Amino acid sequence: MTNKRTATIAAFIALALALPCAVFAEGEGIALGQAVELTGAALPQQIRDITGIGTGASSWDYLSQKITYGYFVEVYSHFDALAKAKVDKRNGVEDLIISSYKTDNNANIAIADVKFNQDYSQHVMVTEFAQLAARGTQITNTYTMNTYIPHSDGSVDFFQDGLLARVDNQRSVDEVGNVSFKNLYNFVYDQGRRLMMSHEYDRTDHMGNKTHGTFSCTYTGDSVFYGTDQTNANKNYASYTTTETDHTGRPITTTWTPGTYEGKYLRDFTQTTVDAIPGKETGTSTLHRYNIQYSAPGQMVSYYEDGVMVHVEGEDGTDVDKTYTLSRSNITYGSRGQITGYDDIRREMGADGNTDVSTWTTTTSHVTIEYIDTPNQFGNDVEPEASRIKKQTVASKIENTDGSYRNETSVIEYNYDANYKLVGVSGTSTFNGLSSDWIAYADNDGRLLVKTAKRDDKGNMIKDSEGNVIYEYSYLNDNGEFEVVIESSNETSEAFRAAVNSTPMRGNMYNGTSENTYEIFCGVPVIARTDSTVQNLGADNQTVVSVVDTTTANTYGLVNNMVKLLKTVDTSVSTQPALDANGEYATKKTVTTTYTYNNNGYLDKVEGKGTSNGFDYSEETGFNNPFTSDITVTYMIKFDKPLEIRNYEKFTYNNTEGDDTNLIDMTPYTTSEALMAKAWEYYTAKDMSKATQFLSETKNRYSEQAAEQQAGLSGFAPDGKESQYWALNDVGTAEFLLGKIALAASSTSAAKAHFENVINNYGFAQCWDTKGWYWHVAEAAQIDLDTINAR
Repeated sequence: MTNKRTATIAAFIALALALPCAVFAEGEGIALGQAVELTGAALPQQIRDITGIGTGASSWDYLSQKITYGYFVEVYSHFDALAKAKVDKRNGVEDLIISSYKTDNNANIAIADVKFNQDYSQHVMVTEFAQLAARGTQITNTYTMNTYIPHSDGSVDFFQDGLLARVDNQRSVDEVGNVSFKNLYNFVYDQGRRLMMSHEYDRTDHMGNKTHGTFSCTYTGDSVFYGTDQTNANKNYASYTTTETDHTGRPITTTWTPGTYEGKYLRDFTQTTVDAIPGKETGTSTLHRYNIQYSAPGQMVSYYEDGVMVHVEGEDGTDVDKTYTLSRSNITYGSRGQITGYDDIRREMGADGNTDVSTWTTTTSHVTIEYIDTPNQFGNDVEPEASRIKKQTVASKIENTDGSYRNETSVIEYNYDANYKLVGVSGTSTFNGLSSDWIAYADNDGRLLVKTAKRDDKGNMIKDSEGNVIYEYSYLNDNGEFEVVIESSNETSEAFRAAVNSTPMRGNMYNGTSENTYEIFCGVPVIARTDSTVQNLGADNQTVVSVVDTTTANTYGLVNNMVKLLKTVDTSVSTQPALDANGEYATKKTVTTTYTYNNNGYLDKVEGKGTSNGFDYSEETGFNNPFTSDITVTYMIKFDKPLEIRNYEKFTYNNTEGDDTNLIDMTPYTTSEALMAKAWEYYTAKDMSKATQFLSETKNRYSEQAAEQQAGLSGFAPDGKESQYWALNDVGTAEFLLGKIALAASSTSAAKAHFENVINNYGFAQCWDTKGWYWHVAEAAQIDLDTINAR
């Protein structure tokens, strides 16, 4: 399929080869251009007879005829101004990827820059054609101020003296079918070189929101619009600046400067973007893209990039060279110039602000994108619409320097009706990984503490004289306020150890899935619901010790005619299959997060509140001491985004009054034999919570008698006398089984303590096997203990 640009160039080149001398006189060209008003129906009979076109279907026929008779129409300089519409179409898909992952609270993918920013395509538009020098001089006289070209999609291009002067109703469609319109005007040219220097534009998106933009640029000294017999056209930017101000009054200014050109190929550039949120912060981001390689003009195949992500002047990120690095390669394109895939290696600075790149988180990604081609509903004078995005797949691995990592593959698929309107989106993810080691903190009164970086009123982390971040260790008091126990940048100091008890906790292997349900809200695909399941594994990396099922429901609304997230409700159920096979002692949690905006549509406040209920667990008593908790999540707003700073759970225990709703009544069981019979029954059925209650009851009742019987032996009881030492046998076996249950739940230290207790205090205990013999409990305990110590 041809279009405005290719038809013109092809027609001219064909004529240049076949009829090098066939031209109208200059005066005839002027008269013809003034007479026909660029409408095919008004073509003189002389032209219709010569060309055989007939009456002509559009003004495009007229222009084609002029080219056929030797005039190259210089109005095609306007592609510098119009080409941005093509790039707008292409960029939509990368915006969609990044918004999808930022909205998904459960995806937890640290791909902060999936968007492919085609600055070369957008700002270094090269028109290549061969043109005779003599013909180039005729162009200035070709058109009058009233010249215009109407196109079949409703847009109209107006020209003055052969240069673009105005564009009305320039139509653009993104990858999901949303249509926007742009008007361009106030064009200023370097008349000597006939290069466009600046213009303004107004864009109206599919929701009716208006944006005003300005564009200005300078060119390298060797840039010219036209070519000669010896040269091709050459247009390279020396700089450009764009400013777009949306309907909220938010200006975003981008300043671009090139580094090195190799002919028409740009090899590196620097870009700075200043984003001013009305009444709030002004954020600045910078990037340097270099070693750019191409598969074709305007299509990068690989590059490197360093930059500083958005920061507010004077805050974190102001005085550093970079906060991320990126290596992107294997970039591929579809037939309409849209990106179909790429590979990324991205490194990002951590929250501590350490500038040593070796300490940064590394994300490796492979992205593939599939499209559905849309038919061209207009004529050949209009660029085809962007292909609709059909499917995107992101496979990523996030690696932290502490050894933790996460693998994830996410797939999003898009469905359209017969008119290529987006009607549905679905997404799925599978993931696995190793979580980071962590530390549980408590004060001397047993209250749980939360560790939070201390920040100033601008949100900057406060550091000590040696550059270490100062942390606050706090709890939620009865007034609903966070009360700081201690501030410290050194957890090994005597002051810290005196005030805070810290318990190291090992990270665990995990795996899971999530499924996203989307809704189309005002033409925008947003995640309405996410259902996810996460399995946490034990020390053997195989046993499932806990399962967390979570449902996240999102509510959206229009704020100042923009789609905004208003509320998120997270509901989760946590179970421990190894200890509670039937899920009777599940922990249930609900957290509601609300988002409040100002009249302009920018975040004013984000707040999370919730509750949970469940049961404590101990090796001694199993699941007991039911609790409820109040959950408070506090945020600060950083450049119109919520930054979580505290997530605190305040527990209230309600079993102190003897509530035995979920505890088994042990009074009917009057002997150790009866208790152990039930313990074995539940243990065999893998109902570890109930088994634990019977085993613990056996220990509580008969441990003193077991100790006496152990002391009365110098070796194992002789054959036939084993049952006389019933207390020793039952308590020793109970202690051993409690160790097995703890080991299955990855409570390694507790399991070790149980096994050591068997060996040291109940070494002569024997257990009857239903197959007809006694086995030595301490020997079995020693095997498991050796396994633990060997890890």
